[in-house]
Amino acid sequence: MAADTVGLLDALDMAAAHLVGVSMGGMIAQTVAARYPERVASLTSIMSTTGAPRVGRPALSTWRRMFGKPARTRAEHVEAAVRMFRHIGSAGYPFDEAAVRAAAALAWDRDPRPAAGVARQLAGILASGDRTRELDAVTAPTLVLHGDRDLMVAPSGGAVTALAIAGARLHTLTGMGHDLPEGVWPALADLIDDHIRTAATRSTDAPKS
Repeated sequence: MAADTVGLLDALDMAAAHLVGVSMGGMIAQTVAARYPERVASLTSIMSTTGAPRVGRPALSTWRRMFGKPARTRAEHVEAAVRMFRHIGSAGYPFDEAAVRAAAALAWDRDPRPAAGVARQLAGILASGDRTRELDAVTAPTLVLHGDRDLMVAPSGGAVTALAIAGARLHTLTGMGHDLPEGVWPALADLIDDHIRTAATRSTDAPKS
């Protein structure tokens, strides 16, 4: 998937991009930044981790929900999604149940086998292994964002990501879990915008070889 990302940049004729990845997307963005440093102008890794063992892992209560009995109908899937996001969502912000229901229904209509998709995603994450050493190769200015109420990817995942990437900044968002509630959008947008603008300024000011 990291190679696919670079393939998309090629197709768009973009030399480099500011990458923002959330959860598994953060893992993919980290890999792109490590393996294709010249294609990444800045990196923002959100609610993600390095793949290192014993950090950034789901809470036991989350594991139990993930491996519960799979939904047999669209209605069961929607209700399960509501329960899951009430559990892993941002306790510090209002819960948008209608949005969760709509997204879950859309996902079921796209593929009424959600358990298979979850299994493939977990398999991909586990197969990618520990990126800690590989992240030494990241040269892009990096911002790491993580919520302090994340029960899917423990906040330790953000902490180790920031430690693994030279010069990375870690910002912890109070009350945010493993979702992106509307209430946190302004803060996220400001943080990412400031990060990208700073990275662009540094690139402009850097001496030309």
